[in-house]
Amino acid sequence: MKNKQYLFYLIDEISFKLSNIYISKSFNTTKTAAFIQILTEQGIYPILEENKLKVQLDDNSKTESFVVQKGISVLDFFISEFNKIGYSFYQTRDGFYVKSFDDLMPTKLDKQDSKFVYATNNQLYKNLIYEFNNAPMSSSTISGSPNSKTYFFDPEQKKIVSINQTYNDVKSDMTLNNNNKTLQSNVGTSVSFQNRLDSVQHINNIRESYLHTFKIDIIVNGHMNNDINKIFEVDLPGHKGNVKSQFEGNVQSSGNYVSLSIVDKLIGDKLLQKVTLGRSDSQK
Repeated sequence: MKNKQYLFYLIDEISFKLSNIYISKSFNTTKTAAFIQILTEQGIYPILEENKLKVQLDDNSKTESFVVQKGISVLDFFISEFNKIGYSFYQTRDGFYVKSFDDLMPTKLDKQDSKFVYATNNQLYKNLIYEFNNAPMSSSTISGSPNSKTYFFDPEQKKIVSINQTYNDVKSDMTLNNNNKTLQSNVGTSVSFQNRLDSVQHINNIRESYLHTFKIDIIVNGHMNNDINKIFEVDLPGHKGNVKSQFEGNVQSSGNYVSLSIVDKLIGDKLLQKVTLGRSDSQK
């Protein structure tokens, strides 16, 4: 007798519906107002109410003429369009949000109530780390490309002009300590071309570049308050064979991180979570 194994991928109802809505419709309003209109017309609001989700859809108050095209799902269209105007569209366990990138900087995010630790004598400690996976961190800095340059055609000047955004522009909002060293060495520049006369979307590109330069995965107890866009303080063990490192712990990898994704896993009657974290500290 052969055993059969089944693998199920679960997606929440709201994301499923939005990813399967394809419409062609023109608007002359703000992106958030158009999104709200589609949520109303497609019957999404009753689902939000049934799941008791908080709804916070911030508006940049910029009226535009644009078309939602049928060749792309409503979900993908608005994720892309919100990004262009400096907003992020995401869902957490308890809410449904459109928020400005400025509100998602690490210094403005909520911090978990206690540290996540790998080693402790208290085996009933809530935030135990059962397993972790991290890439080695260099002893000085890690190269990245958090700088960006945007080129666009300015009709008034009748020429191609550029706007620069650098890591230093948002450094004070990115790092959660006062170390002199930087996590990234700001090598290289991300270049893009667009017809918009601003580059607000690149603030988020810098944020994402920074957070994804050094990531770790941790396996922890499942808790409803573990969610994305929160600050996790992590204490990881030192390297085996090094007495000083064993005593002090991993001083380079331990620190503050932003939660980028949460995956739930049921093993028997126990809920575990794999949390992917992006570094938001300057290294020690």
